[in-house]
Amino acid sequence: MEGLKFTMKKWLTACLMALLMLCIAHTALAAEAADITDLCKFKPSSTKFKYTQLTDKKYTTYLKTNPVRNPSVAITAPKDQLIGGVYVCFGKLPETWEVQISDDGKDWFTAKEGPAYLHSWVPLDEPSRYVRVIAKTAKNYELYINELFVLGEGDKPDWVQAWEPTPEKADIMFIATHPDDELIFFGGAVPTYAVERKLDVVTAYFTPSNPTRSSELLNGLWYMGVRQYPVIGGFGDGMSKNLATAYQKAGGQAKVNAWFVELYRKHKPEVVVTQDVDGEYGHIQHKMVSEAAYNAIELAANEDQYTELTVAHGTWAVKKFYRHLWKENQIKLDWNIPLTSMGGATGLELADSAFEIFHITQETSGQSVLT
Repeated sequence: MEGLKFTMKKWLTACLMALLMLCIAHTALAAEAADITDLCKFKPSSTKFKYTQLTDKKYTTYLKTNPVRNPSVAITAPKDQLIGGVYVCFGKLPETWEVQISDDGKDWFTAKEGPAYLHSWVPLDEPSRYVRVIAKTAKNYELYINELFVLGEGDKPDWVQAWEPTPEKADIMFIATHPDDELIFFGGAVPTYAVERKLDVVTAYFTPSNPTRSSELLNGLWYMGVRQYPVIGGFGDGMSKNLATAYQKAGGQAKVNAWFVELYRKHKPEVVVTQDVDGEYGHIQHKMVSEAAYNAIELAANEDQYTELTVAHGTWAVKKFYRHLWKENQIKLDWNIPLTSMGGATGLELADSAFEIFHITQETSGQSVLT
């Protein structure tokens, strides 16, 4: 019996040690990946820009390659490091791009195809010392990247954006003219509905304004807890004297209407929220977006309008439509309610912080979330 007790004791001790080792191993595997960008060397395709524009952690600076076929940025990690993933923040998204790896920095093969997001996280199944970001193009192309972060082995840090697809069916759609309009004029509505209430929310922007502001809008949304990728239109930014000129600059009223009709039919929102009919402070482009968003409701429900889009997506009838500062049937909502999902921060606090921290280019705009 004594021998049995001793054997059982040894067996239990061995089991406990094995469990402890498994826990230690799991903890090691779950360690957060380190940012090793500053330790790496970078070799872009032919360019007049310094590669440090990629790695200074300033979205107001960027790197552009000269227009060539298959432009790229090659990355070499230190001898004692392996690259576990890259986080690429494009100024302009290539139609097709991929992340490649190499054993020697000379012969490359595809590790993963890049997702269709301006900010893209690509973890590597096989960590490598040599990694390359490359646009796959049949013609000459200018690779445009705002920032590029290189991560070592381990779990993705929270600040690295790994976007989920835009909802195919939206509970609510917020339509902003420019990056930051969703913060300034819709208050804390986006994090309240998208994060706290876990609704399928599509945040759509008529214009990205410029590549820097595209990064600012994604950084702000991610900070507020939004994980579903927004819709970013390709229209230009600019002031106009009247609505007719604004439509003309955007390519004509039919083109603008088509963008909104496709937005409704493709994502099928139950509720749409957009900007003031008077453009908040008289901004003509805001007025145009408000008008076009309203007009598109009838157009999107009519199968005989924009028939190519009818074939592609069917028709859709928006159930409810709200304009910011609308004079009739006003609904006043409180965005100062703490959000459990965001550690007790309110929707308004999140919107204000997102604007102040991430929309750097708008520091002198005179706009504010709280006023």
